[in-house]
Amino acid sequence: MTTPKINSLLYMFHRLLEKGYLKKGDTQSLLHMSDMSFRRYIRSIRDYLELYEKDRILVYRKREDVYWLKNAAK
Repeated sequence: MTTPKINSLLYMFHRLLEKGYLKKGDTQSLLHMSDMSFRRYIRSIRDYLELYEKDRILVYRKREDVYWLKNAAK
């Protein structure tokens, strides 16, 4: 069973705030989420950060398949 969008999005954002990173494969497996949905939610998180938390950015490390929440360079 898939998780409702808002719950998935909040889980992902909370995980980033709590741990500082988000493992793509683990998240997709836990939330029963497609690649397209995952990318859409990541885009929503990036949009939020750009609007409301300009001091933070989301960085993807392809080799590790992990998204990291970083402080933006000033």
